[in-house]
Amino acid sequence: MLEIGAVTVGVFLGAMVSGFSGFAFSAVCGAVLLHILEPHRAIPLMMACSITSQLLTMVALRRSLQFKTSPWLLLGGAAGVAVAVVAISAVDPRMLRWIFGAFLALYATYLMVRTPIESLSMSGAMSQTLVGTLGGAVGVLTAMPGAIPTVWCEMRGCSKAEQRACVQPFIIAMQVFALLLFAITPGGIPREVPYYLAISLPALCLGSWLGVVAFQRVEDAVFRKIILLMLIASGVMLLK
Repeated sequence: MLEIGAVTVGVFLGAMVSGFSGFAFSAVCGAVLLHILEPHRAIPLMMACSITSQLLTMVALRRSLQFKTSPWLLLGGAAGVAVAVVAISAVDPRMLRWIFGAFLALYATYLMVRTPIESLSMSGAMSQTLVGTLGGAVGVLTAMPGAIPTVWCEMRGCSKAEQRACVQPFIIAMQVFALLLFAITPGGIPREVPYYLAISLPALCLGSWLGVVAFQRVEDAVFRKIILLMLIASGVMLLK
């Protein structure tokens, strides 16, 4: 019962942040799930929940945002996912949490304190493929494929709407592909994952809806600070 309650809380918080920001479901949800479930159970569950949350928020925002992403980004992402799925069994769970947590905390802190810089031109096919590859690989290992593309969008000076319109379709594509690959691997997807997903659906829908409402109403400056503070807190929790 305690495990189910923790999963529900983690999914709700992750869905609310994902609905609000368009990414970072696993940054928040993983801070809870990776402490109560083994990575081979937690990561597929977070992917399935993230896909559901992304679809819900994209439907809710379809009239205000034009969702699209680069085919080069998707091609590189598919390659990164394929490599990482093969390598995931060799990753130490404790080291994974440390690396993931340190990245979240340091990156979010950097974004919080940095001064405005000139945007970089990194929109070529090679750059997009590289970003996609890294994003796909990181997504398999941490269930957070949006991290690297979000950094890329930040470096290019994309607006909040442009970033969301690019990153959300990429997240869905990578996580669907990763789940398909997990399903055909010898270990497959643990049988508990569909059960946990089913019992988490009410919390997932409510969190996603609240996140979208907040996204539509909160000013840009407040939006940015809330997301960065939550990412820092999630990263620190993973380091414990």
